[in-house]
Amino acid sequence: MKTAELDLLEKSHLSPAQARAILQVVESELTNPGGGLATKADILGLTDRFATKADFEGLEHKFATKADFQSLEQKFATKADLQVLGEKIHGLEVKLERLRADMISEIKSTVRWNFAFWATQLAVLVGILKLLK
Repeated sequence: MKTAELDLLEKSHLSPAQARAILQVVESELTNPGGGLATKADILGLTDRFATKADFEGLEHKFATKADFQSLEQKFATKADLQVLGEKIHGLEVKLERLRADMISEIKSTVRWNFAFWATQLAVLVGILKLLK
């Protein structure tokens, strides 16, 4: 133990026994090879685990830039575009409803004409059968 260190601890109003005990603990921590303090060799052994500037130099093209996002803005629809599209879809829905109503009307008309045709054919056949008897 160094006497200067002991004197410093004794000036802090510690008893000589307490000062020696504190100094011994500090010295044992510093000289303990398995201690918690890292040495220069420990730090140099870890350098391969950290990224360097060279590791990041080739990555610039892998990240999106502001210009990339601005060019993408032109590829997406705006609210106004979606509103116009919604109006067009609504117009098509109205036209489809009209077409559906027209088709139903045509089908009903066709069914009526078919019924009238078959009823007339049946009446003619009954008349012919009566004449043949």
